[in-house]
Amino acid sequence: MEHFIKPNVKVMKKTLRHYFGRSREQRTHTLTKSAMLALIFASLSMLPLQARDTARAGEKISVSFHETSLKEAFTILESKTPYRFFYNHKVVDTSRKVTLAFTNSTIHNVLAELFRNSSITYKIKGDQIVLKKKREMASSGTTSFSTLEEDDSGDGATPVADEAIAMISTVAFAVTGSVIDENGQPMPGVNVIEKGTTNGTSTDKDGVYKISVQDDNATLVISFIGYVAQEVPINGRAQINVNMTPDVHALQEVVVVGYGTQRKSDLTGAVSSVKADDIKKMPIATVDQALQGRASGVTVTSNSGSPGTPVQIRVRGVGTINNSSPLFVVDGYPVDNISFLNASDIASMEVLKDASATAIYGSRGANGVILITTRSGKKSENTVIAFDSYIGFSKMWRKPGLLNASQWGMLNTEAQNNAGNPIIFPELANYQTLGKGTDWINEVTRTAVTRNNNLSISGGTDKVTYFISANNYKQEGIVNKTDFERTSVRLNTSVKAKSWLTVGENLTVESSTQHKVNEDDEWSSILIEASNIDPVTKVRNPDGTYASTKYMDTSNPVAAINYTNAYSKQFNVVGNVFGEVNFSKSLQFRSNIGVTYLFGKDQNFIPVYTVSTSQRNEISSLQNSSTNGTTWTWSNYFTYNKSFGQHDLSVLAGTEAYNTFVEYFDTRVTNLIDDNGQFRYVDNALNIYATSTGKPTDMKRIASLFGRVNYNFADKYLFTANIRRDGSSNFVNKRYGVFPSFSAGWQIGKENFMTNVAFLSSLKLRAGWGSIGNEKIPAFGYLNPGKLGQSYPFNNQITNGITFPNVANPNLHWETTNTTNIGIDGALFNDNLTFTAEYYIKRTKDMLVAIPPPSHTGIQDFPYQNVGVMENKGFELDLNYSSNASGKFSYKVGGNFSMFRNKVVNLGGLDQIEDAPLRNQGNVSVTKVGSPVAQFQGYKTDGLFQNEAEVLAHVDNDGNLLQPDAAPGDIRYAKGSDGQLFFGTIGNPLPKFTYGFNAQLNYGAFDLSIFIQGIYGNDVFNGTKVYTERPDAAYNLSTRMLNRWTGEGSTNDAHYPRLNAADANNNWFSDRYVEKGSYMRVKNVQLGYNLPKALLEKMKIQTLRFYVGATNLFTVTKYTGFDPEIGTGYYGSLDLGIDRATYPQPRIFTGGLNLTF
Repeated sequence: MEHFIKPNVKVMKKTLRHYFGRSREQRTHTLTKSAMLALIFASLSMLPLQARDTARAGEKISVSFHETSLKEAFTILESKTPYRFFYNHKVVDTSRKVTLAFTNSTIHNVLAELFRNSSITYKIKGDQIVLKKKREMASSGTTSFSTLEEDDSGDGATPVADEAIAMISTVAFAVTGSVIDENGQPMPGVNVIEKGTTNGTSTDKDGVYKISVQDDNATLVISFIGYVAQEVPINGRAQINVNMTPDVHALQEVVVVGYGTQRKSDLTGAVSSVKADDIKKMPIATVDQALQGRASGVTVTSNSGSPGTPVQIRVRGVGTINNSSPLFVVDGYPVDNISFLNASDIASMEVLKDASATAIYGSRGANGVILITTRSGKKSENTVIAFDSYIGFSKMWRKPGLLNASQWGMLNTEAQNNAGNPIIFPELANYQTLGKGTDWINEVTRTAVTRNNNLSISGGTDKVTYFISANNYKQEGIVNKTDFERTSVRLNTSVKAKSWLTVGENLTVESSTQHKVNEDDEWSSILIEASNIDPVTKVRNPDGTYASTKYMDTSNPVAAINYTNAYSKQFNVVGNVFGEVNFSKSLQFRSNIGVTYLFGKDQNFIPVYTVSTSQRNEISSLQNSSTNGTTWTWSNYFTYNKSFGQHDLSVLAGTEAYNTFVEYFDTRVTNLIDDNGQFRYVDNALNIYATSTGKPTDMKRIASLFGRVNYNFADKYLFTANIRRDGSSNFVNKRYGVFPSFSAGWQIGKENFMTNVAFLSSLKLRAGWGSIGNEKIPAFGYLNPGKLGQSYPFNNQITNGITFPNVANPNLHWETTNTTNIGIDGALFNDNLTFTAEYYIKRTKDMLVAIPPPSHTGIQDFPYQNVGVMENKGFELDLNYSSNASGKFSYKVGGNFSMFRNKVVNLGGLDQIEDAPLRNQGNVSVTKVGSPVAQFQGYKTDGLFQNEAEVLAHVDNDGNLLQPDAAPGDIRYAKGSDGQLFFGTIGNPLPKFTYGFNAQLNYGAFDLSIFIQGIYGNDVFNGTKVYTERPDAAYNLSTRMLNRWTGEGSTNDAHYPRLNAADANNNWFSDRYVEKGSYMRVKNVQLGYNLPKALLEKMKIQTLRFYVGATNLFTVTKYTGFDPEIGTGYYGSLDLGIDRATYPQPRIFTGGLNLTF
């Protein structure tokens, strides 16, 4: 009985299309001499159908009506049952009011009471309820419709005899057209009904229909199981083509969870989904970029706009001082990064956010889990060939405002005069003649080109499905000589070898090359030097050689790019093989083994060159570095599913083993015999003085047991329990940890007391708690290995020796994160409006922290200890609305909102940890107990001294001058409660909230998508101001410095002190460098057009769509640096939100096509 009540919709869709692929003529029965025999067989064939109708009609429902019109009653019943009503509005009086109540009644009982003492009767055919007059009979020549009911075997569908109902008025207007699905494929068997009547037809094997209606103002109702029904006004049109949209609610949307799938309605944990349509419209180099702004609770930040650079992902805040990156699982295979993936191959991404969802992955899921499902083949009559291509052009979305030559000459001269220095460069004093000079930002940047080409071939039969894709992606960077190219091939097959055995594989082979320039160095990166160098100096001398500046110690950035010859190559083979055995309908076993092979090579060649005495290289050098690694994971698990009565039980139990070993090798030589690229080999060097070294850079093993129980009672009460036991090679005395989680859900919307809430489609309350471990620290912390090559004097001789830079800690154990989550999911107005709200508390204890030992111990490396406690509390909200498809126009809008508050509770006896140094002037970041992680520290400004009296009045409690070197026009720093200058927290890099908004509009053959993403409430430490707003004017300055203090009363803004070449007061780290980092960015806009079907048929192709788009179209922000999107710096996890002239995000304009054969 359960199989009839819950049909396999996917099978139903396939069998429906198979049946209706036959022509209408073939389905028309003509009475012949064997009519009697045909009638006997038809009667016999109807017996199972009647049994299924009876089974479905026997399902119990509870509903009540109070002064409710029949029309409203039909709507309520359609929302609570799988049935749809069909009737002639001129026959059925839908305005009649009824007052009735039913508890656990069948649909027959409800209908009998609705039409008691009326002239209306009904008949149930499949999922359709046909209403007619009691004495009304079918008459010849009328148009009728038919339905289908799924055969329980899943092998096909049985046609139901036409239910012909007499029409009150005659047909007078003919309409033809075609119906296609979301992939542009023709849809056979789609019902096309004239609204308010039973006049209808269905599409043929080519998705084409023809219907005659009463008049040209009628409305067509287009419907198919698993798709959103559409009401299309005819408005005098003789041809109407329709694009159908999947109804994910009707299909009971299935999402991927750990080691399996679940109906979204049955989830009790916190899970967010990102679909393929959201990904394919973004011109992205790496798949992880597609998550930005798409899922609540997920913060994605680009550490650099340089092509191919990975992003930083945080799920529900910063979970630990150590590595807070989530785990990626691709088609069931856990991996540490997803740079090998082609974005066009992604089918969906799910983010598991709370412990009740991630605990099944144990220690590797401590910071969230991102499940990625790639595209696979499907059963189809014909092989599907798809080709996608686009080209894009990118530039800097905004250039920083820097002084031109005349302006810099004026301010530099003023700084020298204020310092009392003699004029060294007369041409600067005569600044009016200098003109605009060189725009160095223009000189080092360009209009870059991005190209992407993707080809895929897919198809399948009952036994075998396959998907093959090949992709080439090439992106030039907006900074000269930066680019990224990736070529990948992917194969995915599944073979049903036996009725009980399915085997398959996913294999990706990927090769990439990335060229970079100096992008990270806070002293001499290309954008730092382009911002710093004076605009008076030209790029080249008259003889064509590179020019150098005589005004400062800064390199020519154009020359620096030219003499940079650095690249990074990677070759990845990532694959997994699986076998699934079905012992019975209830018991399955799956084994999956995945292997990753990585080979990486980095090369940096520096030729001989001379630009100036400070920018030169007298001996060429070559450095080759290689990385080789192998990682494998082997998972084996049983799944048991059983339904009995109103109880549904699912049990999962399995084991998993993980091993990784990565080896690093490095060689550096000098004085190559030729600078030409073809001679850049180690053995072509004349001085091979550096020894080759190899060492394991990463080695880890994890052995695991895991299990899960899902229980569902009456489709209303849900319970999930997970447990995992992990053993890690990172620990020795306390190697194993056990991590449980529990969650429950209540489908409130299905309770009887919610029956009268007509606007409510569903409502679910859920709560969960879980504990997860984390061990992401360097290997062998429980040992104290010696370090070779350490020289020391002994007996007046230098002797090679060994040092022990660390202290072993054999008591290291699991860092543990406990999460409590409460959520509510709902849908309103026939599922048009859906929402999800979450509140969570995430507390990490026994945090693994590298504690600095006393300096007199001589210990060089800080040993790890289990001492820290950190807490995150947050709220998340997702809202989505889909319009009812009507006519040519439809739309979808959605948004997400996330906020969290972070607090460091304990640091194991330490009051604070300082980190993130900047230009040897001290640490910018401080992590304190009782505050959020990685706050900015420094002085607070209090305006500018306007005169000498104010300088002398700025004293401590004992009357001592607080700033003895200050003068009028200098910054006045604020005093603290102790009377001394305040030095403490001056900014927070963590946002108050993040958000995303998306809209999809369709009008006829046109589609428009808009995606907006942003953050609010965070601060950015603008490190570039250390150069561009320094009062000594030693480097080029921001145009903002034209507002500098020039005399008493001219300004009191501490951002613009007086200019002074001998300044000793105004460049201290202070809130002068801290800016608001909030921004709102139009991340992506795309406009597409689908060519008409009639034209496509002539071209013998299925779909062809052209589009234009823009990425990072514009950004709203008050931040004055290159880009407000600042991630983690190169000093590690506590180096947050510090801008060292970070490579900015480009603005990209694209044009492309999607072609399907």
